[in-house]
Amino acid sequence: MGILKKVFYFVLILLILSFIKYILDKYSSISIVFHYNLLTCIQYFLLLGMLLWLFLQGLFWAIKRGMFKVKYFWMIYLGLLCCSEGFFYLLLRNSEKTKGNFHDLITEYYMTYEINFPEIMYDSTLSYTLKKNSV
Repeated sequence: MGILKKVFYFVLILLILSFIKYILDKYSSISIVFHYNLLTCIQYFLLLGMLLWLFLQGLFWAIKRGMFKVKYFWMIYLGLLCCSEGFFYLLLRNSEKTKGNFHDLITEYYMTYEINFPEIMYDSTLSYTLKKNSV
């Protein structure tokens, strides 16, 4: 019952952050980009933390009962990590096969984070400098 209570508190905190985001969106339009991104990131970190905590609780329970070995956990974890990284790499490189809002999201991510890096020119004393007229 303790796990359910903690999950309830996590969900309550996420809802409170959503309400704060709504209030700030309505009454503070000047800082909308900052507070929206900040509160959304906090919500994502809390959600991922809650999911990781639940996963670890289940894993420790299974290890305690002798249902699962730790070495198998690491092999599964690394396998899932490699598969998900490969999936997202292929998804970014073949985004024309996706449709709708998901395609727009992938395109925005690619244009913002994958392409828009400033060009760097290496220098012997400073190690690197930015090229003129780059970003």
